[in-house]
Amino acid sequence: PKDSIREIRINQNPFSPEFDKLGFGRVEIFTKPGTAKFHADLGYNFATDKWNSRNPYAAQKAPFHLHELREMVSGPLGRRAAFNLAFMREWVDNGNAVNAVIVNPQTLAVTPFTGTPVAELRRTVVTPRVDYQLSTNHTLSVRYSYNRDIVRNAGTGGFNLESRGYHNNALGQTLQATETAVVGTSAINETRLQYFCPTTVSRANLPGPAIQVLE
Repeated sequence: PKDSIREIRINQNPFSPEFDKLGFGRVEIFTKPGTAKFHADLGYNFATDKWNSRNPYAAQKAPFHLHELREMVSGPLGRRAAFNLAFMREWVDNGNAVNAVIVNPQTLAVTPFTGTPVAELRRTVVTPRVDYQLSTNHTLSVRYSYNRDIVRNAGTGGFNLESRGYHNNALGQTLQATETAVVGTSAINETRLQYFCPTTVSRANLPGPAIQVLE
């Protein structure tokens, strides 16, 4: 509806750094908080190694399992506010092929060695956002993002056995606040504040020194 439109922006600069792609005649329509209806979206995706080809140098096919769950809910919070909540959860088990040989130190006999260590990824993303209409020409938006990636047996594959893998735990939290003021028919002002706190912890599967032979 026309009365729910807060502002309309027409981008005449195709090389604007605000966007990740070129824009020719991009038109953006922003609505006032609290004027939209409730919306929900739910999606699920899965995949297995059934359709994957086998590594020709591996004795067995590397396992692979993927599950993705996405959910989004948005709607009004009274007459002057609106919310948006997005959630994503991923389970990915990705097998990596190890192709090597074992040399007998006494007879120098060569024995093929293959393995398929599995790297397990667990990803969780939660992003709530609240928009509030301070006045006719002023809008406040607050957004929080929680992103956590847990990977077990990372760094395996090739000549790296499971003992060379490591456990990686990455957590990123972002808090953003934006105040948008419509100054006139052809000018706006945005005041933005962001706080970002990343944390990454990596632990080896087996402690102790290692010898790496290049080439």
